Amino acid sequence: MFSLTDIETRTGFSRAYINKCLKELRDVLNPFIKRGNNNAILLNSDGLVIFDKIRQMKDQGMALPEVKIELAKIPQTPDKPYSKGTTNPGKTPPQTELLQEILKLAQVNQEHNRQLVKDIEERDQIIKELSVKNERLEGSLKLLTDGRNPEQVRADWEKARQKEVELEQNLRMLTNGREPAVVKKESENRAKRRAEILRRLGEIDGHLFKGKERKRLLEELQNLE
Repeated sequence: MFSLTDIETRTGFSRAYINKCLKELRDVLNPFIKRGNNNAILLNSDGLVIFDKIRQMKDQGMALPEVKIELAKIPQTPDKPYSKGTTNPGKTPPQTELLQEILKLAQVNQEHNRQLVKDIEERDQIIKELSVKNERLEGSLKLLTDGRNPEQVRADWEKARQKEVELEQNLRMLTNGREPAVVKKESENRAKRRAEILRRLGEIDGHLFKGKERKRLLEELQNLE
């Protein structure tokens, strides 16, 4: 037999909650209660099983009225259980039916808990895999950026871009606001023209009647400098 102190230790319930259960669930619990010394309340092992089930439903967030409803779905025991030697052919004793229903509910709850544990383990595994992938990506990124973090890479890029803008502005100032590509093309054309003039001056060198052309070419060459 188990005392109310034993029930407290096993379930973690307060004495006030146990007394409330004994009052609210008397129809279920009374068949398993006996009186001990000084009229102390004692429960047999079947009563202990019922309190275990109450604890399981309470852990699931069910209030005592809800627990009462769930237990009410289980076949009720009579006020007087079968006495020793009494038979009832072809029918399972109500107390046995009650315990069977409680065991079934406990098995369902146990399966539910196993599924929860499995889901948590799978979630933890996914988190672990994602963490490993993240570490690998960070390592690859550092290799691509010479060990610099993304903030440093962005800062260096912005500095380089600022220098490009400053150089472009300075070049525009030197070229009177013209596009660098236009200035480059003009420079190439002048170099090409100088080469043509020098070649032509070489061809007419020593010719007596080419003085005017030589003068014109020399003036054009001077303007190209």
